[in-house]
Amino acid sequence: MPENFQISFLALYNTINNMGCNTSSSQAEDITPILRKVWGELCEAFFIEAKWTHNKYLPTLEDYLENAWPSVSGVVLLTHGYYLMNQDIKNDARVSLEECHDLIKWSSMIFRLCNDLATSSVYMLYVDHMNKIFTNSAIYSTLDKTS
Repeated sequence: MPENFQISFLALYNTINNMGCNTSSSQAEDITPILRKVWGELCEAFFIEAKWTHNKYLPTLEDYLENAWPSVSGVVLLTHGYYLMNQDIKNDARVSLEECHDLIKWSSMIFRLCNDLATSSVYMLYVDHMNKIFTNSAIYSTLDKTS
């Protein structure tokens, strides 16, 4: 593993263990396995998107949407938010979080689609700007050749 990955992984690993220990001491509940699980799923989703990008693969809409909601980090944010509010951890809520309740899934999907919408509008501005540059350079190149 490259050194910068090792540093990032170690920081994440230590942070998760720290949170787990703090919650365990204050609420008598070990949340470390749950935090590891949601972070592992997020990293898996990132890895899938990295493979798609590296292989220049355009996923089907079904494949994209299946990976879209875990890769936006909504599950990680909501899980951390629930466990770090210093409230009594209820077993049914923990089970619901572990099984990735539909509320979490669809909240994450909305988060991802809003993110994609914002990104696509910025991307379109960039592409439009680049097209103008290429068009202008092609026109000036043609004018130089004819003069």
